[in-house]
Amino acid sequence: MDLREQKQELRRIGCALLPNGYSIIPIGSDKRPFARLLPLLWNEDGSPVMGRSVNEKTGEVYEYQRHGWNEFQTRRATLDELYRWLKAGAQLALVCGEISGGLLVIDFDRFNNGSEDLFEQWADACEARGFPVRSLPRQQTGSGGWQVAVRCDQPGENTKLAWVLDTNETLGRKIAIETRGAGGYAVIAPSRHPNGNFYRMDNGEFYETPRWPQVDVNAILNIARSMSQVEDKPVIQHATRSVWSGCANQDSVIDRYNAQTDVREVLRRFGYADAFSNRMHRPGRGTHSVPSVHIGDDNRSFHHSNNDELRDGFWHTPFSVRCKFEFGDDARAAVRAIAAELGMVVQPEFRNDVAFCPYHPTHELQVSQKSGFYCPNRTNGEFCKFRWEGVGYEAPDRSVASRLPRRMAFSSRPVDKIVRSSAARSVDEIVRSAAARPFNEIVRAKSRAGV
Repeated sequence: MDLREQKQELRRIGCALLPNGYSIIPIGSDKRPFARLLPLLWNEDGSPVMGRSVNEKTGEVYEYQRHGWNEFQTRRATLDELYRWLKAGAQLALVCGEISGGLLVIDFDRFNNGSEDLFEQWADACEARGFPVRSLPRQQTGSGGWQVAVRCDQPGENTKLAWVLDTNETLGRKIAIETRGAGGYAVIAPSRHPNGNFYRMDNGEFYETPRWPQVDVNAILNIARSMSQVEDKPVIQHATRSVWSGCANQDSVIDRYNAQTDVREVLRRFGYADAFSNRMHRPGRGTHSVPSVHIGDDNRSFHHSNNDELRDGFWHTPFSVRCKFEFGDDARAAVRAIAAELGMVVQPEFRNDVAFCPYHPTHELQVSQKSGFYCPNRTNGEFCKFRWEGVGYEAPDRSVASRLPRRMAFSSRPVDKIVRSSAARSVDEIVRSAAARPFNEIVRAKSRAGV
C-alpha cells in the first residue's frame, strides 16, 4: 500500500467511524497523539497548561503551552478536523471508553518471535464456552500482535490481564494481554507502525463493533487472565514519609535518598538507556526505537510503554524505581537498606548517661539510659518513636504530654517489653524485628494488646 492509498483508506475509515458514534484522534509516527494537531490545554482557572523543553545544542530551557487529546474523550471530532489531520500526514486512533459507545479493545502482544499465538489460544477457549470472539472486529498490529474490539456497558480503564515469561525483560516477564478502555486509545488500520509495517484489518470493521452483555465481556476477560504465566502483583504507591525516624521532624530516608540521587542513574542500573535530554529507552529496546521514558524536571520518571514494568500511570522517584526492581515493592526492606547506605541508622550519642539522637536537626531528642524515658523539646509533633539497641521506645512530645494523664505522659517503657508483658504473641510478632516500623503500627499493636 502506497501513502496515497493509505490516506484514502484512512479518510474512508474516519468518515465511517464518526457518524457511527466513535471518537478518533490524530497519531504521529511514534504511535503517540500528534500534539500540534490537538487542542491547547487549559487549567480550570483559565491559565494555560505549560510544558518545558531543553534545546539539546545550547542547553537553553524554554516553556510552551501544551496540547492534549483530553477533549476528544468527551466530544467527537468533526469531519473538517479529520480532513485537516490527514492533510498534515497524521495516522488515526480510536478513543476507547464511553465516548465511543463503551468501546473496549483487547490487545494481544506477540512474544517468542511469534511462535506462540495467545490470541488463538484465547479464542479457542472462549468459543469452547460459547463466546464467538472470532466474529468480533479484529486487526493485526504493525508489530504482529492482534487487537479485538467489543462494545459493552462498563469497558473499564486500561488493564493488564496476562503476562508471559521473557528473559529479555528486567523482571523476566512481559505483558501479553491487556485492554484499552476509558482513557486509552488504539491505533487503527491502515495506520503505519514505527517499524514501517501497516496495521491490517483481519475481520470486519471497527465501525461495526457489536455490543455484548457485560457478563459475557467479563467472562472473556477472565479467560484472558487465566492464561497468564506469571502472577501479577498489585502496584504499590509508596508515600514519601519516614518509616524509621526517631522524631516527627527528622529527615525521611526516602526524601533524603531522592534528593541525593539522580533518577537517571537508578534507571541505568536496571537496564534503561539514555536517549536525549529528558528521554530514555526502556530495557530491551535499541537506541533506534522511540524513547518511552520521560524524565521530569523534578527528578521523576514517567513510563509510557505497555511493556515497561514501571508503567502504572504515576511518576516514579529514584526510591520507587529501586524499591520496585531491587526489593520487589517491599518498601520497609528498601528503607532499611538505603538508611544503612546513607548512614542514617539511629545510634544515640551518650552524654552523662543521656542519649542524644544524632539526626534530630537540633539534637534535642534526649533518652535516659536508665529510665528509658524521652521527650523531645518541641511542640505539635504528636507522638514520636525511637529505637536504641534493638528496643523500640515511644512517648508524646511536650505539647501532647501536657494534655494527657500524668501516668500516660511520663511513664515511657520499651515497646517490645510492653507487648511481651501483654502475652499477645501475634502482637509481639508485629514489632519484634522491625527496625523501621512506622509508629502507627506500634500504637495499633499496643491497642490490640490492651495497653
